[in-house]
Amino acid sequence: MNLRLFQKYWRRAAYIFGIPVLAYVILFLVQVHQKSDWMKSVREDFPRSTDRELSSRTLDVLCAAPASRRTVPGFCDTQDLLRSLRWLAVATIGGTLALLIAIHWAGQRCRRDRRLLIRLFRAGTYVMTAATLAIVVSQAILFIAMSYFGPMEFIHLVISAVIVLTAFGAVAAVYKITVLLFTFNQEISTEVDGKFVSQQQAPELWRLVAQTAAAVGTAPPQNIVVGTNATFFVTETKVKTEQGFAAGRTLYLSLPLCRILSKSELGSVIA
Repeated sequence: MNLRLFQKYWRRAAYIFGIPVLAYVILFLVQVHQKSDWMKSVREDFPRSTDRELSSRTLDVLCAAPASRRTVPGFCDTQDLLRSLRWLAVATIGGTLALLIAIHWAGQRCRRDRRLLIRLFRAGTYVMTAATLAIVVSQAILFIAMSYFGPMEFIHLVISAVIVLTAFGAVAAVYKITVLLFTFNQEISTEVDGKFVSQQQAPELWRLVAQTAAAVGTAPPQNIVVGTNATFFVTETKVKTEQGFAAGRTLYLSLPLCRILSKSELGSVIA
C-alpha cells in the first residue's frame, strides 16, 4: 500500500517540493564550504594558533560581533543572505504543504455542505491564487539563488543563461497569475431571454421552489426567471433580462420544458 502511494505521488511531490528542497541542500552546502575555506585560510595565516584561538575566528563568531563583522563585511553579508534563503526554502515548503492541506480540507467539507461551498468559493479562489503567486515567486528566487551560488562556489562559474531564463519565466508566470487574480474582481453578468416572476404572480411555483430547496438543504433563490432557453440553472452572478438586472441567487426555468414536465418532475429538476 505504501509503495503504491509512493509510486503515485512521488512525481507530484518532486514537482511541488523539488526546488525548495534542492535549494535548501545546495545553499547549506555552499555555507559549509565557505566556512571550511575560511577556516583553512585562518589556519594558514595563524599556523600556531590553538583550537580555542581558532574557534574565536570562525565566521559565525566574527559575524556575530559588530566590531569584528566590519572587518569581513562581504563574507558576513553572504552568510546572512544564504541563511535567509534557506529560511525562505523552509517557508516555501511549509506554505505549500499548508495550502495543499487547506485545499483538501475545504474540498472535503464543501462536498458535504453546499452553503459552505458558496461562501468559500470566491474568497478561497482569491487566497489560492495569491498563495500560488507567492509560491511561484519564492521558488523562482530559490532556483536563481541555487543556480548562482552553487556553480559559483564549487566550479567558479556563473550560468547566466539559466538565471536569465528563470527570471523571464518567473516574470511571465507572475504576470499571468496577477491577470487571473484581477479577473475575479470583474463583475460578471449572465444575459438571458426571459422575464422575472414574482411571488404574487406565481405563488405555487415559489412554494414548490422553497420546499425543494429546504428538502435538499440549500438556500432558496431570491429571483426566478422564466424564459424560452431550453435549460435550467441557478447562478449567483447578476442576471440581465429585458426588464433589467437582478442580483443574488437566481433560478432560471425553461418555459417550454416546464410545460411538458409534471410537478414532481419539475421539482426533481429544480433539486
